[in-house]
Amino acid sequence: YQRRVHGGTRDTQQAIEGGLDVELPNTWYYGCALEGMVRRKEVDEGLIDEAVRRIVTQKLTHTPTTPTVMWADHQRLSLTVARKSIVLLKNTGLLPLKGRLTLGVVGPLATTANLGDTGSSRVRPPHCVTPLQGLGQLAPADITIITPGWGSPLHTAAKADVVIVVVGLTAREEGEYIPAVSGCDRQDLRLPQSQVQLIHKVAAVNPNCIVAMEGGGAILTDWHESLAALLMLWYPGMEGGTALAEIVYGVVNPSGKLPISFPASHELPPFHSGPDINYDLYHGYRWLDKMHIPPTFPLGFGLSYTTFEYMQLAVAPQFTSELKVEVTVVNIGGRDGEEVVQVYVGAVGSEVDRPVKELKRFRRVFIEAGKSHTLRFTIGVDELRYYDDTTDTWVREGIEYRVYAGPSSRTEDLLQGLTRCVV
Repeated sequence: YQRRVHGGTRDTQQAIEGGLDVELPNTWYYGCALEGMVRRKEVDEGLIDEAVRRIVTQKLTHTPTTPTVMWADHQRLSLTVARKSIVLLKNTGLLPLKGRLTLGVVGPLATTANLGDTGSSRVRPPHCVTPLQGLGQLAPADITIITPGWGSPLHTAAKADVVIVVVGLTAREEGEYIPAVSGCDRQDLRLPQSQVQLIHKVAAVNPNCIVAMEGGGAILTDWHESLAALLMLWYPGMEGGTALAEIVYGVVNPSGKLPISFPASHELPPFHSGPDINYDLYHGYRWLDKMHIPPTFPLGFGLSYTTFEYMQLAVAPQFTSELKVEVTVVNIGGRDGEEVVQVYVGAVGSEVDRPVKELKRFRRVFIEAGKSHTLRFTIGVDELRYYDDTTDTWVREGIEYRVYAGPSSRTEDLLQGLTRCVV
């Protein structure tokens, strides 16, 4: 069963004779054009029968006999994923909200069901909880929600005790490219200028300003110093508004971690299209480490309503087949929470240019307040090899390796230990 998407078809007869069953996203070469060739006997109708047979076979094979989409289990899973993926990037102590207060909710995405792309990956759930809906539905009795309606968001922000500004990206800024509709590769990591201006103005009239961002990648946050709190929601799905509200009100302790680094500048390495483009190891945190450029928020970063302390990193002085790492994490805060423990390894004195460190293991662990947990990781020696493209072989080096363990890729956050690989 074959199909081709997004304008890959170039010739009707060659496509059907080559086994292409479905042309997507539109029928530029199939449809009427293919029907006409069959009627004119230019294409054997038997090819159409074969294509239909393959299509129907796949549908019968993969179409369930009972509904499997959007059961209660799926809704619960969607909420769980949103809870665990939302990242608390900054918190001066304002969150979680407590006590009697008025909460203003403003911003262009506060009432938007922002599910991500509108192209071939588009999904249509039966409902989607927006940030405003979630904050309103879960608001405690002593918290009053106000919105601008058709009025000014600045007026709402000035009246509120606390204000949440919901901003970010949509399929129009970063989705699949659909000519004259939406989507493209982002040329800049900044938010739309109108949103940045709104953040500055709201923060100027209300110091208890929280920004919640939606989007599929890194966003430049050179305006975050004036905020009381900052959250990255990503595209949080159909239960995103509920998960946001649970975190804001303290029902859920945030535990999400960044899967990428958020740089401090939009001046990134040049990205080209064409035959000379070079994709290598050095992008993201590896490139920032190599260039000694600190990000605003590093890979793996994410705050909690409790505090975790790392101690007692243990690695053997040397290893042969497996590198074993042990580290203890203590919840020294007053609240139960989940932490994502990360282990990085870097080659010391390698014969070739290698990253300062690379993420090798991570694990999510629940730790009760006042308790500790000791984690053990095993890294196979083959995972520490490099590929020599001059000999087409993987090379294991008998050198020292620096082992790091902690809550993010930022060196200052990491415990360190040395070990040697014996070849």
